[in-house]
Amino acid sequence: YKVTQSGFVSLKIVDAMGTEVASLVNEQRVAGEYTVDWNAAGFENGLYLCNLQNGKSSESLKMLKTH
Repeated sequence: YKVTQSGFVSLKIVDAMGTEVASLVNEQRVAGEYTVDWNAAGFENGLYLCNLQNGKSSESLKMLKTH
C-alpha cells in the first residue's frame, strides 16, 4: 500500500456484512510504499474489503477469497 502523507494509518479487512475481521496496520507511518500480508486461510470464501485510511483520505479495495 502507498502512504501519500506521513501520519496515522489504518489498514483493516472487513467482510461483506461490514464486520471487521482483521486489523493489519494501526500506527504512525512516514510517506512511502509498504507491503503487508493477510493470511485468509481461516476465513470463509466470499467478498472482503481492504480499507486504507491515511489522515483524511481513504480508499477501499475489493478482494474475493475462493479457496
